Amino acid sequence: MRFGPQVYRSGALFPYLWIDRSCFVYCLYRGTTVVIPKFDIKNFYSCIQKYKISFIHGVPPIVLALAKYPDLKYYDISSLRMILSAAAPLGKESSEEFHKILKIPIKQGSGLTETSLVINLSSSDNIVAGSVGDLVPNVEAKIVPVKGLELGPTEGEICVRGPNIMKSYLNNDEATKDSFDEAEFFHTGDIARVDDNCN
Repeated sequence: MRFGPQVYRSGALFPYLWIDRSCFVYCLYRGTTVVIPKFDIKNFYSCIQKYKISFIHGVPPIVLALAKYPDLKYYDISSLRMILSAAAPLGKESSEEFHKILKIPIKQGSGLTETSLVINLSSSDNIVAGSVGDLVPNVEAKIVPVKGLELGPTEGEICVRGPNIMKSYLNNDEATKDSFDEAEFFHTGDIARVDDNCN
């Protein structure tokens, strides 16, 4: 993968594993990372305009705040080409509302520290509103019923297996045992639904 001379900006608070992927890796791809110490929407838009930022990582509350900012029309954000929303679900309606207002594609991803962060990621050429996209390479997943919850036929807990999944919790054999099933799938605790197109 090769990026052009783009500027990436992230509006999320990161766990340490994500810092290297969002703050450092883009620099290696000829990008520049802009980091601000505190979220302020006016400053955020000023930075997009000033530094010609093309890609933003954000969490749903920030993504929605960007779309609903009343002074948006006073900023030139024409450099912005993509937003990645993660850390919490961004529903279909919110995703569609964002796209309608800003006319910018919004990708989603999902994962957790135990899965080396990413297990699903929307493909840039196949973004489905409200979906976290396809599994990343080398990851297998299954959806299992959750005891005590009434869910639809294609809904359940996401369980994953692959080389990116942690082996165990440090000094906590019981938590490790409770998190993996006999087929070595890690139980994420997240509830998901799969549609007919595997989104």
